[in-house]
Amino acid sequence: MFREWCLQNRRWCLPFNVIMVEITFGGSNGPICHGAGLSTTTLSDLVAEFHYIDPHGNKKSISDPDQLRAASGCFGLLGICTAITLRLDAMSMAVMNPVKVPLVLAIPPPIGYKIPDVIDMSGVTPEDLEKARQEFVRRCEEDYYLEWFWYPLTKDVWVNTWKTYPSPFDALIQWGQGWLTEQIVNTDIFRSLSGRVQALLMGQVTLGAMPHIPDPKKAIRTLTSEALHFRRGIQNMRCLDSEWEIPIPEAPNNPGKRDHSSVQRAWWDAISVVYSRDDGPMRLALEMRLTGGSNMILAPQRGNNFGTTSIEVLTIPNTPRDQWQSFLQQVADAWTGYTDSNGTHLNSRPHWAKEWAGLTVRGQSIEQYLKEVAYKDAIPEFRAMLEKIATAQGTTVVEMRDRFGNPLLERLIF
Repeated sequence: MFREWCLQNRRWCLPFNVIMVEITFGGSNGPICHGAGLSTTTLSDLVAEFHYIDPHGNKKSISDPDQLRAASGCFGLLGICTAITLRLDAMSMAVMNPVKVPLVLAIPPPIGYKIPDVIDMSGVTPEDLEKARQEFVRRCEEDYYLEWFWYPLTKDVWVNTWKTYPSPFDALIQWGQGWLTEQIVNTDIFRSLSGRVQALLMGQVTLGAMPHIPDPKKAIRTLTSEALHFRRGIQNMRCLDSEWEIPIPEAPNNPGKRDHSSVQRAWWDAISVVYSRDDGPMRLALEMRLTGGSNMILAPQRGNNFGTTSIEVLTIPNTPRDQWQSFLQQVADAWTGYTDSNGTHLNSRPHWAKEWAGLTVRGQSIEQYLKEVAYKDAIPEFRAMLEKIATAQGTTVVEMRDRFGNPLLERLIF
C-alpha cells in the first residue's frame, strides 16, 4: 500500500527500505532492519512516533527522541505495535545500470589475498585488479544504493547500484519465477542431486535472470520508491539466511577515510569458504550491502562511524542442517575475526532477524558473546530506557516481560 501511495503521489518516499514489498512496517521495525547505501541508517532510525498496545490493553504512543532509541527496535517488548510515523524524503529519481562483472573484478580481492585455485585468473593483470579496485571504491563513495550478489559457483557478480522497479508484466513474470523455483527445489528429482550440483544449477539460473545493462544510454530511470523494490515475488520462495553487520574501520594510513579493503576481505572470505567445500551448502547467494551507522540502542550498526558491511549467505531449505550450520560457523569465524589497525576486534554483530542461533564467536556461545561483548554496554542502557518508558507510560518492565517476553529475550536482555 505504501509503495503504491508513493507511486501515485510522486512527492514523498522513504530514503531507503528493505527489498521485499510483502512485509509490514512493524515487521521491519521491531528487529531493526535496513536498506542499502553508506548514507543510510536503519528503518528504525526513521521513526518519529511509535504507537502500540501496552500490557494492560491500552493504546499508547512514544515520540520522545531519546525513548524512541529503544522503542523503535524493541523486538515487541513494549507491546503490540499498531502504527509508526516515519520521516520521509522528497521523491527523487533513480538512474541505474545493473551489470554482470567477472568475479575477480566486481569486488577485487585485497592485495596479497590468496584466492581459491579454482577461480580462473588467466588474462587478469595487476593493472586490471587495480582499476577494478578503484571502480569498487568509486561505487562505494559515490553511489547511493550499494548491493552485490554472487550466485554460487558462477563466474560473474551481479552489481546492483540501483535496479528499477519492473513493468507490471515483468513484475508478474518475477512473481511466477519465485513461485516456480519454490516448486522445483521441492521435487524429488532436485532433492536427489548432490549439493554442489544444486548450488551450481541455482546459481546459473538465478544469475541468468538478472538484467545486464552496461550502456549508460540505456540506463533505467525510475522513481526512488520503485527502485528500492527491484525484485518482486521473493516471498514465494523460502530460504535460509544468515547475515552479519561488520564495522568498516578507519583506513590505517588515511585518517578519516574508510578502509575499503576490509569490505573486500569479508566478501572474499565467504567465497573462499564456499569453494573450500564439496557439499555446496550455500545454494542461493552471497549478498552484500553497505550501510551507515545507527542511533538505535540495540542496532548492530550502532557505533559504526565509517559504515557497515552488511553481508549474508542464503540457501534453500532442503540443504542438510548440519552442512548449513557448519558453513555458517566457518563464515562467522571469518567475519568475527577482523581487527582494526590497533589490533582491536571489530564489533561484528548478526542481523537480529536472521539466523545466528547455535554459533560460537571466539570461543564463546553467541548468546554469551552478544550479552558480554557485542552489546555489553548497550543492553544495560536498553533496560534502563525500558524502565524510563514504563514509568512514563504507567506500566512496569515486569508486566512487559510477562506479557510480551520470550525465553531468548529473557536470556539476552534480563
